[in-house]
Amino acid sequence: MDECCIISDLLIDYINRNLTREENSRVIQHLSRCKGCFEELKDIIEFRDMLNVQMKEVPDDIKVTAYDKLKQDTQSLTEILESKSPFMAFDILRYALKPV
Repeated sequence: MDECCIISDLLIDYINRNLTREENSRVIQHLSRCKGCFEELKDIIEFRDMLNVQMKEVPDDIKVTAYDKLKQDTQSLTEILESKSPFMAFDILRYALKPV
């Protein structure tokens, strides 16, 4: 795989600061000498910024209504495991995915 393909795959993580120190250095060095990858980085940042401007905060009344509709399940993981229910897998999944 050529260097530009490797760097292109790393750009999102570079923007989000999710690279190792070595990967980060590799991206910076490459961007300093490759106009094409630098332009790709600029395009990604512009696209991200455009999306951020267009996204609006969800109004509080909608948030409250949505959370009220969620089933408030207080069953503990221990209770689920001890229940020996045939639906235990679904109960564990529901427990794992419940809102914090």
